[in-house]
Amino acid sequence: MMMLKTECDNVSFQTFFSRTLYYKSMLESKNKVFQSIVKSVDNNEGIDTGDFRLRMAQLNERFIRVTQLAQQWELVSLDQI
Repeated sequence: MMMLKTECDNVSFQTFFSRTLYYKSMLESKNKVFQSIVKSVDNNEGIDTGDFRLRMAQLNERFIRVTQLAQQWELVSLDQI
């Protein structure tokens, strides 16, 4: 039986969201490691962590933005079924 495009999209969204929790957990783990590293070097003069803090903030913001957009696309896709 041939799947409709919206059914294929729905399967893609299900796959994406099933992995989202894993990626969120991985990101949280990386954030903890990052905070530990920053905490250990913050007291050392001459070590600037500003760039690293910015990059981690951007990564976290991007993850949030991508998951929110995917949720919006899923809603549109479900409305088309």
